[in-house]
Amino acid sequence: MGWGVWVFNLCLPLDLRGRGVVGLGSEGRPLCPRCGQVYSWIERSTIGGRVYFYAVHYLGFEGGRRKTRKCYLGPSVYVYVSRTHGDVGLTFEGAVSGGRLLDYLEQLAGAVEVALSGGSVDRAGLRVVLVRLKRLVSRLEGALGG
Repeated sequence: MGWGVWVFNLCLPLDLRGRGVVGLGSEGRPLCPRCGQVYSWIERSTIGGRVYFYAVHYLGFEGGRRKTRKCYLGPSVYVYVSRTHGDVGLTFEGAVSGGRLLDYLEQLAGAVEVALSGGSVDRAGLRVVLVRLKRLVSRLEGALGG
């Protein structure tokens, strides 16, 4: 199967470790989450039915030709990793997918609800999860001023 390339601008670059916006460089331009340099655009390639993203750094003209450098940002969805986590209902998304952290939380909450309704729960494990969630809620309320 052939591959196609689409180019689009991405306003808020995401940290590959899921920590949110990497930041903006001088002149308010986005920074590449891979190399930390300012990038010009995000390129989307479809190869074999799967979508992959690259940060493209425009380097100017050299010898009458446009010169660019690309940093691989990953796929839109991590198919094989998601397969191994299918039992808990997780689908892992790539770094360019905005809002993935909230998606992960919602998917995990759904998996916990299914486990609770089915009665197949580890009580000791649930207590650990409950303590962590209460701590997280407390920190979120503090961050929001509530």
